[in-house]
Amino acid sequence: MAGSPEPERAARRREEQDRYRDVRLPDTHPAFRRVRADELDHLWVQEYILPEEAGPNPIWTVFDPEGHVLGFMETPAGLRIFQIGADYILGYATDELGVEYVQVWSLSRSGG
Repeated sequence: MAGSPEPERAARRREEQDRYRDVRLPDTHPAFRRVRADELDHLWVQEYILPEEAGPNPIWTVFDPEGHVLGFMETPAGLRIFQIGADYILGYATDELGVEYVQVWSLSRSGG
């Protein structure tokens, strides 16, 4: 539609507004977005943040096997995680041209 004349774009906007006018917004939201386990049996829970409040990087809460919070971890924006090792995060990201790149990020854990 970007190349269409303004009257067409305006008509399309009105159609879309009419289509979504009666759609109810949800009363609740999920508590988390994703859950992963690492090689040390720690649970990584990606926080759910409303889109208008979200920063560029996902935030994870990391729990030990007994359920105690070990801390929070911020991962790079756009990184899709395959594996979380003892000292690395393995995943891939896609650039603006749609090319996928495998990435390994070092992971430094505190406290032992």
